Amino acid sequence: MGIRWVRLKNATLHPVIEWKVQAAKRKYRKIHYKCAITSLEKDPRTGKKVEVHHKVPVHVRPDLACDPDNLESLLPCMHFWAGHLGHLGRGWLDYNKNLPETIRALRAEFNRRAESGKFDPSVDLGPASCDDAMK
Repeated sequence: MGIRWVRLKNATLHPVIEWKVQAAKRKYRKIHYKCAITSLEKDPRTGKKVEVHHKVPVHVRPDLACDPDNLESLLPCMHFWAGHLGHLGRGWLDYNKNLPETIRALRAEFNRRAESGKFDPSVDLGPASCDDAMK
C-alpha cells in the first residue's frame, strides 16, 4: 500500500484529523522552509520545495501527528532517502528511527562538499525523484 493510498484512506475515514495534520504541516513549513540537511529551499534540479516529514509516522503514533517536535523539513529526495531509508526500507511506510543523527551526519557531509566547491546536485542530492531511485 503506497503513501497516496494511505493518505486517501485517512482523508476518507478521518477527514477532520487529516485536515489538522495537513494544517500543522503547512504551519511548520512556513517557519521551517529550508531543508534540515541542505539548507536549500528548493531542489535545484526539479524546483520542488521542501516537504514536511513525520519523524515517527502517523500510522505508528497517531497522537504525534500534529506535534511540531515530530516534524522535519526535508527536500523531496532527502525525505525518501533519509526519512524513509530509501530502497533499504519497505518504502514510504518505513521510517528512520535515527533521523536526528542521520541529519547531523548528512548535513556535515553536505556542508563539507559545498565549502570545498565540489557540490554536484546529481551526486550530493541523490536521484532527482523516488522513481529514478527505484530503477
